Amino acid sequence: MKNSDCSILYVDDEPGNLSNFTMTFAAEFNIFTAVDGMTALEVLSAHPEIGVVVADQRMPRMSGVELLERIFALRPHTVRLVLTAYIALDEIVDSINKGHVYQYFFKPWDAGELGLSLRRAVEYYRLGRENRRLACELEEKNRELARENRELAAASARVRELSRELLRAQEEERRKISVYLHDNVAQDLLSLKISCETLGAASDGTGKEARTINALLVRAISSVRELACDLRPLDLDRLGLAGAARAEVRDFSRRHGIDARFDAVGMEGMEIAAEIQVNLYRIMQEALRNVARHAGAAAVSVRLIGSYPDVILRIEDNGRGFISEAAGEDGGGRCLGMGGMAERARLCGGGITVNSSPGRGTMIKVVVPAAGERTHG
Repeated sequence: MKNSDCSILYVDDEPGNLSNFTMTFAAEFNIFTAVDGMTALEVLSAHPEIGVVVADQRMPRMSGVELLERIFALRPHTVRLVLTAYIALDEIVDSINKGHVYQYFFKPWDAGELGLSLRRAVEYYRLGRENRRLACELEEKNRELARENRELAAASARVRELSRELLRAQEEERRKISVYLHDNVAQDLLSLKISCETLGAASDGTGKEARTINALLVRAISSVRELACDLRPLDLDRLGLAGAARAEVRDFSRRHGIDARFDAVGMEGMEIAAEIQVNLYRIMQEALRNVARHAGAAAVSVRLIGSYPDVILRIEDNGRGFISEAAGEDGGGRCLGMGGMAERARLCGGGITVNSSPGRGTMIKVVVPAAGERTHG
């Protein structure tokens, strides 16, 4: 079966050699011939399907080496063979070096040997062509993948920014509600309490009822203030992150009867973005809630460390611990809380590490950049 996708160009200044080559191999290959180098270059230019060139070494005006050298510059992927009747080692080396010759043959050539080499040359050309095609496809796939990665990175960055904007909006809404509850509702309840005390003191036989109403108002005021503080801790604006965290830990210990201790190191004079302060405070709150709900701990320590350019938050308890991969009785709520903490840390440009095992307590470490983004020096 004739090889039609890869033609052979044979160049020789002797017509008899051209006829002999064509008659011998035309049944198997598409053959083109040329009587000199210039004609060969024209034929090669007109037929891009030529993949193998066989040239006689000694030809007038342009030698086989010169021809193959020019062909290599024009069509470097062609497979080049040289035929010669002269055994000259320097010419052989010269043709191999300059023309990048695939194989060298001496005249008179043997039809079986030359035919085998031609078949190998054609297959070599085909393999190279297929490799180039695959390389082009791979390059295109890599460009497409790089483009998709850039689009994915841009989308991820946009999602992170939208998440940050959502958190900011939530915190701002919480702040407004907190201020309203603290400055309006709580104050109105306090005024009612004072009025109730006044009425109770001035009326006869209604002291018990007044005391009952007064107790309800005291409880309502306390609940409103706790709700306001939970929505937006006023201490965060007034005392800063370390002061607000200290107050929260102290209040946590009072509410839950757990020995909770707070320590701050290296925080003096450290500038921390407002968004970072809020998110670290929320992470600490969630971690303490997990301790109260799930850990069964007798003690917990909270440590805030300023380590420029980062802020480090560590929460450790001596509770029952857990296997983070397991979805046990406590696993669902705890893992959900861990996910929220991890997301807050990620949106701050940092990360969270959780070390826990059954019976050995839990340690949570959060590292975020104080400025809200990583600085590169």
